[in-house]
Amino acid sequence: MTFAKINGQEIFYTDSGGNGPVVILAHGFLMDQTMFDAQVAALSPEFRVITWDERGCGQTKWDGKDFSYWDSADDCLGLMDHLGINKCVIGGMSQGGFLTMRAALKAPERVNALILIDTAADNDNEETLAGYRMMVDTWVQHGPVPDLTGVIANII
Repeated sequence: MTFAKINGQEIFYTDSGGNGPVVILAHGFLMDQTMFDAQVAALSPEFRVITWDERGCGQTKWDGKDFSYWDSADDCLGLMDHLGINKCVIGGMSQGGFLTMRAALKAPERVNALILIDTAADNDNEETLAGYRMMVDTWVQHGPVPDLTGVIANII
């Protein structure tokens, strides 16, 4: 298992290695980096593909402190620093897209291109936010559903 200490967090990540162009992928809400296993397998012959677990997801623990998508963007940029990556393609699905866009806004000189999958740039309305809160409360109470990760990964 590979972890990096970034912004006070122990961030879990995978790195396919290789000398090809670098692609970093950020997973969706309540998912983990395994959702990109098929993409890593397909891209790895030509690209160095890095996936990571965002705070509170997969193998990256949540320290109980509030954080924002801007903090997650800093985690993405910090992972690039940790791995010695000056510039790369960054992409994300849903929530991963939220933080990916913020990383590009914070450090456009470090981004070759964006991959945005089923994401949005506008703010969520109160009804949507309430739904997210309910999902998070359920997640905290009952934990992840491993089969769901595989199902969603196969859809994309």
